[in-house]
Formats: sequence, structure tokens, C-alpha cells
Amino acid sequence: MAKGDLVCISHGTAMYDQPVGVGDQVGGIRHYAGLAQKGQTCVVLSDPDDWKSTVWSAPWTQVLLDGRVVWVKSHFLVHLVQADNIVV
Repeated sequence: MAKGDLVCISHGTAMYDQPVGVGDQVGGIRHYAGLAQKGQTCVVLSDPDDWKSTVWSAPWTQVLLDGRVVWVKSHFLVHLVQADNIVV
């Protein structure tokens, strides 16, 4: 996914104001920003490798979702528009 792509949440998932690790319960509580619902659309704000500047080993993507800038795990995002511009 590239910056500016229109994507959709594929499964309900937690949102965070910064990426957090699976074993970081304190960080997870502190940075928790709510739940993203399946089917919500959002715009990618981060470049594909931006998450690598953090200490986490799993890919994260920063998105604009309902007027908020949040991070979600990348595997919960799917493209809404395919390469041939057909809406999914």
C-alpha cells in the first residue's frame, strides 16, 4: 500500500496513536485509540516502510479514518480500488 491509497478495514481491529508490540500491555493501553469497524474506508498516510522506524516487527500503516490519524496493523487493510480502476 502506498501513501494516498484508498483502503478498507477487512476485520474489526484496534486502532492506536502509534504502533505497539504484542507484549506491550502498558503501551497498548496508553496508545489505544478505539476500534475500527469492518468495512470502514480510510486513506493511507504513511509510506510502506515507515513502520520500520519503530521497534515493532510486524507491519503497521498510518491511516486517516473518520477524521482521525491512527495506526492499524497492515494485514487488516485491503485496497478498495484495483489496478484497473474497478471498485471492489
